[in-house]
Amino acid sequence: MQKKENLFLNQLKVYERGINNIDDYAVDRYLVNVKNQVIGRPRHGNENFFPEYYVLPIDKSLQKNPLEAYRMIEYLIRNGVTVERSTEAVSTASKTYPAGSFIINMHQAKHSIANMVLYDGINVSDYASVAGEIVQDFPVLRGFERDVVRETGVFAGKTSLVTSVSIPATPMPNDSAYVLILNTNNDAIKTVNELLKSGKVVTMLSKSGTGYEAGDFAVAYDDLNPLASKYYLDVTAFGNNKPVGKVLKPSTVAALGESAYVLKNLGFKVTDDQQHADVLVNTFDSDKLVEKGKPYIAYGNMGMGNVKNCIPQFAFAGPTWERYEGVFLANVKQDNVITAPYDNEEYFYTVTGSYITKLPKAAKILATISNKENFFKAGWWPGHDAARGKIMAFTYIENKKNITVFSNDLTNGAHSRQQFRLLANSIFNAVPSKS
Repeated sequence: MQKKENLFLNQLKVYERGINNIDDYAVDRYLVNVKNQVIGRPRHGNENFFPEYYVLPIDKSLQKNPLEAYRMIEYLIRNGVTVERSTEAVSTASKTYPAGSFIINMHQAKHSIANMVLYDGINVSDYASVAGEIVQDFPVLRGFERDVVRETGVFAGKTSLVTSVSIPATPMPNDSAYVLILNTNNDAIKTVNELLKSGKVVTMLSKSGTGYEAGDFAVAYDDLNPLASKYYLDVTAFGNNKPVGKVLKPSTVAALGESAYVLKNLGFKVTDDQQHADVLVNTFDSDKLVEKGKPYIAYGNMGMGNVKNCIPQFAFAGPTWERYEGVFLANVKQDNVITAPYDNEEYFYTVTGSYITKLPKAAKILATISNKENFFKAGWWPGHDAARGKIMAFTYIENKKNITVFSNDLTNGAHSRQQFRLLANSIFNAVPSKS
């Protein structure tokens, strides 16, 4: 109480630094490595740790997931960050942003909040332990594009203030009996599950073609049109010919805790009754059902441990108790409906630091951890170099068994939305087609 005025003045000083976008080098002495050597903020050769702007484009030519970009803007506004929107096209040194792009001008009182959730993060793997999870990195974990702009004043006078944002309805194509739903966001999964529950026909395309990937969905225009205002989808005309692929059916998934929470929100019917489920996700004591042919999807260290005895010659490595966390680059196979909707290279997330070291011949690899020297982006994962080039995910179908395995953690904290489709696609792929 006696220092109340100083407390308020200190807070105002923090806000003043934000308004002037000041990177105070005086804080560097508090940022040390495990040897207690001062390393300061990770400026990567820039004079200022903070950029001039963060840009979240919405145009499809620059943004792979507009839905999550809109949700990020909602998050920022809700937390008191000032957001603007460009009123004309603006060119920087690297690209041109069309009018309508979201702009976070880092000259504002709460620039540190914006920076915390939008920047890449740091690697603190030299420490023997940390107190908890440190990765924010919303662009990677939510799966949207955000750009860093360091050119001073490039958007000055070319924006308007955004006080609220509405996610638009899906723009439906014209003159097409069938519509293609690109499997690029979680609303696509929710839409598919709602259509299936109402008895509509949904086809998961089994092969890639011009303008679409294996794992995308084709539905009748008349079935999708009533849902266009409820979900934000990436759709295009698919023509009048009946789509070829796997006709999906509603499925019941056995899952617990965090997995159950995520799957329910994606529109799946979830149960704790393994016997009467169509597919199992990270459930315990499931060996007998798996041996009889019940599809199983495992992820993370715990999930892999649950199915280890069901897959001959299967081995993986990783900590037993520690929660090694990190964002890492992966090479993603494009010939499977589970992974084809993702890019050839994607950043994924783990909270157990596990990787696969050995597989049977019958296994089909879905993704591998990149072998690039800088594959690890941020987090706390001591010894992560051992994971370089190792297997991240695979399917195993042999002797009635149908198992899909991911070494990384797909649903941690329900934050890693970018990975939810890996789980949903695995369920669609594992359950037999509708007869």
